Amino acid sequence: MSRDEHVLVVPNGAAELLFATLTEEGLSAADRDAYSFVSRIKAEVDPSIRQVIPYVAMRFGDEVLAYTRLASGNEGRLHGRISIGWGGHVGLVDAKLDSAGLLDPGATIGAAAQREVGEELGLLAPAKIIPRGVILHSDSAVDRVHVGLLIEWQFDQRPKFSADASSGDVGWVALRDLRRTEARLETWSRSAARILSELAEEASNTYC
Repeated sequence: MSRDEHVLVVPNGAAELLFATLTEEGLSAADRDAYSFVSRIKAEVDPSIRQVIPYVAMRFGDEVLAYTRLASGNEGRLHGRISIGWGGHVGLVDAKLDSAGLLDPGATIGAAAQREVGEELGLLAPAKIIPRGVILHSDSAVDRVHVGLLIEWQFDQRPKFSADASSGDVGWVALRDLRRTEARLETWSRSAARILSELAEEASNTYC
């Protein structure tokens, strides 16, 4: 995505609130007016808004698909870090409207996730797609203008994929092993791994 394109954003102060009612059914359309598309150039430097990023975690059994970022990737600051998130910015090309002709934020973010994953791994068909939580940090200038929506793609069979060369080493890793290498995880993936691990532990305790 070029820097002169438009991306989906939400007001900074409302970012956490907008996603607070997140359920397995997705995002509520009640707050659709809070979403808008602005120039990416503006969005990268305006701390009053946050760019919405679908952050997709591929899940097969107790494993997630991880990769090591290369220096040749778009985010040089993340070189050598391990990531379990796939996705990127939501562009105008992803916009989906409801029957009334209004922006459907959940469908729009979902379309962006499908497009980004398709570009990075090829077309995949998960058995289930479940929004899992919000990734919201303010530690750096980059963090302060982005908000991540963690989405879990569950597979009944180990999917075949064709990873983009810039993704580096790609492979399946057990969630418990990810926690042991937490220091090497990029910040968002560290948050994602914790959310997924806590949910897995809750599910395990429920069925014990």
